Amino acid sequence: MPFLQKLSRHLEAPQQKTERAPLFVSPQKSWLQRLLPTFLFLALSLIFCFPLLKDLYSSGSGDWDYFMFLYEVPTITLFEYGQFPLWNPYCGGGISLIGNPQAGYLSPIFIFTALFGVAAGLKIAVLVHTFLGLWGMWLLTGHLKITGPDRLAPPIIFIFSGSYALHIAAGHIVWLPATLLPLFFLAFLRGLQSRRWLCLAGVIESIMFYEGGTYVFAYSLIFIFVYAVVLAIGKTSLHPVWVFTLINLL
Repeated sequence: MPFLQKLSRHLEAPQQKTERAPLFVSPQKSWLQRLLPTFLFLALSLIFCFPLLKDLYSSGSGDWDYFMFLYEVPTITLFEYGQFPLWNPYCGGGISLIGNPQAGYLSPIFIFTALFGVAAGLKIAVLVHTFLGLWGMWLLTGHLKITGPDRLAPPIIFIFSGSYALHIAAGHIVWLPATLLPLFFLAFLRGLQSRRWLCLAGVIESIMFYEGGTYVFAYSLIFIFVYAVVLAIGKTSLHPVWVFTLINLL
């Protein structure tokens, strides 16, 4: 019969698969949505640093006066006497300043102290580093494919877990480089795929060293070296170890 013949021809013909539309279509993010985490982290940084910023030009308890002293000496030497700060004549009859690993005046922090004064500059540096810690961890979690609200947890835990706050409250300015660890680790991970990231990793590592973070710098190198070794064993390739070596050579 004609109907059966048409039906048989239809069944024998190759069927074209139609793709089902996804149930949830994620629209392209606008520039405001992309900047929303930045605004959030800036607001959280301001709230966190408010106890410091409300009295910008005063010292604090603990080691605040000691680290202010380490930044005041090079400021006086450079701007009042026009000399490069190599020596600290105001302590112990005179001691080496450039030989003090905790003197971070060769780092970008000195820009803040030179522009705003030592007390205000150090507190503004705390604000900037707090933001960089949150933002850097946000970028790192994005690289590790963490999405949704879960992506907010690592930045908040990393900065506001208590350890960082206790060190800053005690005036331990040398712990500011700890906030750069997520950016350093991210640059290392990206450097495994592209060599152009190696220079950025080297710059971040240098800043961590020159900011006086002797302990933080050592801990960071140990962490990334161990990670590189484990990754090399898992991939049976020395590439991660070579990348770590190149970063340190830069």
